[in-house]
Amino acid sequence: MSYTNINLVRRHISLENPLVGRHNSLAVVFDTSGEIVLPGGGIAPEALVVKAVRSSVPEYENRPLADTPLTLAGQDPVPGSVTLASDRSLGRLYVENVDYTVDYGAAKITRLPDGDIASGAKVAIWYYNYSRYREGLDYTVAWADSLIRRLPGGEIRVGQTVYVDYGLTGSSLNDNVMRQAVAEANAIVAGEIDSGRAFGSDLTLQTAATYLAVSILCRVAAADGLNRLQAPARNAESWLALAEHYRGDYERLIKLFRPRVTGLKQPTRA
Repeated sequence: MSYTNINLVRRHISLENPLVGRHNSLAVVFDTSGEIVLPGGGIAPEALVVKAVRSSVPEYENRPLADTPLTLAGQDPVPGSVTLASDRSLGRLYVENVDYTVDYGAAKITRLPDGDIASGAKVAIWYYNYSRYREGLDYTVAWADSLIRRLPGGEIRVGQTVYVDYGLTGSSLNDNVMRQAVAEANAIVAGEIDSGRAFGSDLTLQTAATYLAVSILCRVAAADGLNRLQAPARNAESWLALAEHYRGDYERLIKLFRPRVTGLKQPTRA
């Protein structure tokens, strides 16, 4: 019997997973199993990129570098690969962080005013650019498990190093975890309190089962927080305190359905 459900539980605990960190260009290698588990726990779908350097020839641009940042045509330059010179024949090489800086995440080059590049001067630019693989063609993602699978017909090869960008979410309380907690709470109530299915859809029993499911989810969130380097230990303590609070509310409500304990009868002579 279903005493509570995921919609009732959602009224007490949020599914919102704010970003709490990010991995950029994490190097991974697919072995023959074709699967990679990304570290860090829950990953944000909109922030996932799988990429690699797929050309031995660097990109080349000849652009003026003025006082405003220059945005490269390639949107994902490989860190450390950008080289600037006065011309294509390498008449003068410029030095990163002395003559210019590179924001690799934004693909922008900025001239340093104390460097040797004159404002508005044309510079020769070389860099390697990542190429992105395509979800559904080159790989698939099991979001609940933070797992990437290489597709045999795709362009990712066994033993190849690829790089992954992804955001880390603040919690792994996704729909699957919630459903499991709801199923566990319903099973506990049915087994301990209502094995004879006598109470039907009693509202108090429904509320008690909901509180129990929320308590279970709070413990899951506490364990999840302890497994994350980004989350301080006090977050886990807060989740555990909330779990105890909801468990106490469950116990108070469920007392109404427990059989009363009567005193022992006096012995009689047979």
